[in-house]
Amino acid sequence: MWRAKILFLAASVIGGIIFSGGAPFHATRAAEASDAARWGKNELLPPLKEMTMAQGILARSVPLGKIDTDTGIEKLTGLPAGAGNAADFYGKLEEYYAADRVAPDKPAVKTNGAGVAAIFKAVAVRDCSLTPQYYPALTSAEIKQPDLVVFLAYARALIDRAKELEDQQNVKGADTVYRCALIFGWHLTQHPESLLVETLGLRVKALAANEYARFLQRQLDPREKFAREYFDLLAHAENLLERKLGYFLGNTLAFNSLYSAVRIATEDADPAWRREAILRLGVYRHGAPGSDGKIIFTDPAKQKDAEAALIYLGEKDPEATNRQLAVWVVNKLTPELFLHLTQQRVNQPQK
Repeated sequence: MWRAKILFLAASVIGGIIFSGGAPFHATRAAEASDAARWGKNELLPPLKEMTMAQGILARSVPLGKIDTDTGIEKLTGLPAGAGNAADFYGKLEEYYAADRVAPDKPAVKTNGAGVAAIFKAVAVRDCSLTPQYYPALTSAEIKQPDLVVFLAYARALIDRAKELEDQQNVKGADTVYRCALIFGWHLTQHPESLLVETLGLRVKALAANEYARFLQRQLDPREKFAREYFDLLAHAENLLERKLGYFLGNTLAFNSLYSAVRIATEDADPAWRREAILRLGVYRHGAPGSDGKIIFTDPAKQKDAEAALIYLGEKDPEATNRQLAVWVVNKLTPELFLHLTQQRVNQPQK
């Protein structure tokens, strides 16, 4: 999983080198008119001529909308129909993790432990929402994120379980487990409460799709074509996600990504991206941080713009959860807490 780490860090560092602030961005009148039309009535954005070149470029070119990671999955797995909330089972994985680990110094877990058994029950259920387990009351408690190491360890345990069954000549059983791994990932991206959850689900699906395609190839199964196509879709989605996260939200030097963050927070159709942008604006409210999360640059006007966006979102975001989050961010979020909440995204476990 170090590829994701390298790309994420590279996007932030390269963006910081290329766009290091500088003089205001003096666009032509035609460009300003085009931007005004593109931005619509977003009164939280200052005129383009008041932005630096970096801020203007990022604000103008930021991609908005949900990244497709599901087209084609039904051809491979079908979708479960059971009632309930699959997260009732996933919420226990961290509880089972200590007993399921194969060794104290490794993240790997047993392929026949309590956690894998819980996942087999979860994938029979249609709906999945982690809100009750991890995001019950943003205004009264710290945000708790799912443990990335734990969830990825169980995803790999499913793949290992499938390979064990294949080695035992149980091809049908192996096929079923591979499809369970795909549903596990699909559940996590079904109603992602945060970008961390969406990223986690994407990586679980990519791992499962890649291994399933290899399995189908060994079985000379024509569904290999669908598995390869689905994996290609996921690889493309991962590239888009890393670029949007690292370039349009993570380029913090000199407030470079402030206004692209405002656009994502106020205009993006995907609630998970709006939530991520709200968290970033909470950091900008204190100043512009360096790679270590510590504030290295302050600008009262820019900090005021970030706070104004948060106050607006606390009243106007279409989702109650996001409105609560914006209020919580204004009252509670510090750069240090933000770094704590997001460190798992950067510090990926080794394979």
